[in-house]
Amino acid sequence: MLKTIIAGTRECDDVDVAVEEILSQLKLDQSGTLKKNTVGIIASYRDFVFSGVYKAVCDKLPFDVLGGISSTQSANGEDYDLIFSIIVLTSDDISFKSVLTSSVLEDADKAVRDAYGQAVSGGDIPSFACIYAPYIVEKNCGDTYVHAFNRASGNGIVSPVPLFGTLSIDDSPDSAYPVVLYNGEYYDEQAAMLFFYGEIKFKFYSGTVLGADPYVSKEKSKNVLAISSEVKITAAKDNRIYEVNGRPVADFLSGLGMLETSKKLFSMVGFPFLVDLHDGTPASLNYFTKYFEGGKYMLCGGDVYVGSTMRLYHNDSNSIIETTRAALNRANEENPNPELFLSYSCQGREWDLGAADQAGAEKVLFDKMMSGINTNRAIVYSGGEICPAGKVGNNYANRFQGQTFTLVVFYN
Repeated sequence: MLKTIIAGTRECDDVDVAVEEILSQLKLDQSGTLKKNTVGIIASYRDFVFSGVYKAVCDKLPFDVLGGISSTQSANGEDYDLIFSIIVLTSDDISFKSVLTSSVLEDADKAVRDAYGQAVSGGDIPSFACIYAPYIVEKNCGDTYVHAFNRASGNGIVSPVPLFGTLSIDDSPDSAYPVVLYNGEYYDEQAAMLFFYGEIKFKFYSGTVLGADPYVSKEKSKNVLAISSEVKITAAKDNRIYEVNGRPVADFLSGLGMLETSKKLFSMVGFPFLVDLHDGTPASLNYFTKYFEGGKYMLCGGDVYVGSTMRLYHNDSNSIIETTRAALNRANEENPNPELFLSYSCQGREWDLGAADQAGAEKVLFDKMMSGINTNRAIVYSGGEICPAGKVGNNYANRFQGQTFTLVVFYN
């Protein structure tokens, strides 16, 4: 059985007060609070890291903690941009192992592979895994970590181990501090991973503006408004597009009147586009962040593939709310005894809502729909969502997703 506790604070300047607030909510001194095995997952606004609050809290905790930076979140109804939260997971029959990887800048594939090697070194295969990685899209996109994990634990496409997590991101224009948090220290080149062992019960849900998710009606996709014709990607590598329709990608951007603007974009500001791989799977969301004139490529948030087609889009903010509502309705119906609702939702969804004067609307909906349920809950905004898109036999189709509301529900 898994038990969880959530604690949070908005006190960033007075370290002693912040620590006391966290400890008073966790009640670690009470008999029976912690079971045999315990771990903590942190989501923090960046200022708590540099003010000393994060380290001071970790120093008081008798278990490993890991997580990342988020620009905004809501934990058990505390809806604030400036917040530090920790989710404590504790169990007598489920065990945990946390791993800080080697540098993902030097070799992300090796870093994830070695971390998984540590996870299975005792002979047991994990039943669940989480990853927290830095948002460094110029070097690695979210697909880099997912592909590496699927190769290390499965056949490169699917894995018997589900992977859930997020890219650490702050709210500066260029995401200057996308650090990963691990046991009181912060890292800008490593990822932190958490492995679960034992019989743990969980279900995944997601909401996407495309309406491609099985829990979201196809009609929702009508709110995705194309602002360019469909073009074919004819030269690309990893998350870089060099040519579309056999022409330099700069010509495509110039035709839209976006070339000069795209040269000046920060990595956290971009334009979403729909990608169809033409492999029988639904179209997915990606985005480009900047055009690099020196390399003559368009940098994207996720991997792109030659032969796929794309078109730029604009999303109706109502679609964001309705897709989240649909995913939560399904989750509530299917989980009568939940222990924890943990969501990572794309920062881009929050920005789109803000542009429509609905900033915070997804968090409000999340808390409103959860308010009548006696369970812990948190929604954390993300630089990229990592979540299985479904199952293939007994294996999970772990995927990096963009502009998506992802949710895992743990239940007993």
